Amino acid sequence: MANGRYGHHQGNRGGGRGGDTLPRPQPVTYFRNDNLDPALVDEAAQDWAERIKSLKPTQLRRFFDEVRAIERQFELEAQKKGDREAAFAAVRPRFKMLKARAAYAKGRLGRNMPDDFLQFMVNHTHAVQTARDFDAFLKHFEAVVAFHKYLSPER
Repeated sequence: MANGRYGHHQGNRGGGRGGDTLPRPQPVTYFRNDNLDPALVDEAAQDWAERIKSLKPTQLRRFFDEVRAIERQFELEAQKKGDREAAFAAVRPRFKMLKARAAYAKGRLGRNMPDDFLQFMVNHTHAVQTARDFDAFLKHFEAVVAFHKYLSPER
């Protein structure tokens, strides 16, 4: 198999419980008329929560807690640097790592990790490019977690 741009193996991962490849990112639009799209914290969040309701709340909380830790690091960097974009650049690798963590969890948990959760993480780790996008993602993910709590069979 050929190596990709960053030397990662492409094609069949072998041994994994997911498909042969990671899902392709689907477009995400955080803003409408230069404001946070209200659907992201309402209808879209409800839809994603419904799609991942079989995910155990503890699994979702692990990811949400990591996102909150990234947010704390981002805020500290922003205070230190006085520049939110520079601060986001400093935490962006950790944020992008969420996709790998979701792929690992999917490989480890198999059917117990909905494909849609991996798709959610792929979409957002691809879509978040700026500090403003990151802030919008935080609100969206918080809403997804809240709706998930309501919809989850384990509540």
